[in-house]
Amino acid sequence: MIRALLLFSITILTFVLPATGSDCSNCTVYKGFISGNMDMWEKGMSELQEAYRRTSEPCLLFTLTEARYGYIGFLLGTDKKDAAKPLVDIFEKDIEQLAGFLEYNRRLQGCPRSLSHSP
Repeated sequence: MIRALLLFSITILTFVLPATGSDCSNCTVYKGFISGNMDMWEKGMSELQEAYRRTSEPCLLFTLTEARYGYIGFLLGTDKKDAAKPLVDIFEKDIEQLAGFLEYNRRLQGCPRSLSHSP
C-alpha cells in the first residue's frame, strides 16, 4: 500500500512540478502575502512580469497569474474596483494564453475565463 502511494505521489509530482532547472516561485510575492505588504506583493508581480518577458517560461506566467488573482481579490475586497479593472483584463488574457499550454490547461479548468462577467 505504501509503495503504491509513493509511486502515485511521484507520478503526480512529475506532472505538476515545473520543468527541471526552472524556478518559477517568487519569494517577494509570498513575503508580501504573509506580511500583508501590498507594495511588496506588487514588486513581486513586477519581478515575475520581467522574468516572463525575458524567458517566456509558462510556469512564470502561471505564477504571475496566481499572484494577480490574489491581488485582484485583495483590491476587490478593499473596494478598489477601479484599480482591479486593468488587472482583471490582463488576468483574462493570461488565462487564455495559459490554456494553450497543455501542462496548465487542466489546472485552469476551475478558473473562470472571465472575471469581468462574473456575478
